[in-house]
Amino acid sequence: QEGKKYLVGNIEIKGCVTFPQGEVRKKLKMIPGSTFNQGGLSEDKTGIEGFYFDKGYILAHVKSSCSLNPDTGNIDILYDINENELVYVNKINIRGNVKTKDVVIRRELKISPGEAFDGKNLGRSKQRLLNLGYFEDVSYDIEPGVSQKTRDLLVNVKEAKTGEFR
Repeated sequence: QEGKKYLVGNIEIKGCVTFPQGEVRKKLKMIPGSTFNQGGLSEDKTGIEGFYFDKGYILAHVKSSCSLNPDTGNIDILYDINENELVYVNKINIRGNVKTKDVVIRRELKISPGEAFDGKNLGRSKQRLLNLGYFEDVSYDIEPGVSQKTRDLLVNVKEAKTGEFR
């Protein structure tokens, strides 16, 4: 027996101060009246964190909690957002390049020191680096900076085999 099918009831968002709640709600896939499932809850939580990451709030954290509403029989959801502060790029460190010079990689990056982290620019930078054809894989990591508001960006590249003749 599958049991009762639960629907999403009220969705409450707490801690959303920097951006209008309407913008954050656009990232939610589960809406009131839709079927509730844990996978959708997890996706929505990740979507909200991704929204904040794209805006430079890379340390934002979202807690989600559910409760059964005894009056309606639906599942009410609460997203509690801890925005933290806007984080800026302190330094950009590049690792994994043996043949390719740092300047080649840096010129393809759409983000530079002193700017706020921007998830969209990081994504475009990754695509630009992969389009060069010099790298098999490109990934990013974040290291502590000199202050709470800054972090170092670590660009990890894995060079592809180029110029081989058989």
